[in-house]
Amino acid sequence: TAACLAALRDSDLREDMLSVTVPTIIFHGLHDRVCPFELAEAMKAPAEAMSTDAEGKAAGTDLAAGGIRGARLIRFVNSGHALFYEEREKFNAELINFIEKKASEEEQYFGSTTR
Repeated sequence: TAACLAALRDSDLREDMLSVTVPTIIFHGLHDRVCPFELAEAMKAPAEAMSTDAEGKAAGTDLAAGGIRGARLIRFVNSGHALFYEEREKFNAELINFIEKKASEEEQYFGSTTR
């Protein structure tokens, strides 16, 4: 378990994220203390859309720019790390919408927010 956590912490997956070409949805709780919400934002943002500092890191975080092109980010405003449990109904509804290629109740694409 400790080795898995260290690998998650230390792995640089930016190039892998840029190569993802399948439809992708990211569910993330705003109150997550394990993975900050900024991580989810970085995972969906294209490199050219993120502001970076002199070292190429995302401004305001230690996350490097770049993410999964076209990813849909769904915010869970009343959840932390266990959003599938804390907001079960929203989780299931959003997952079904994604699978059925329907619009989300909350859509976030690169640079645009609806709702």
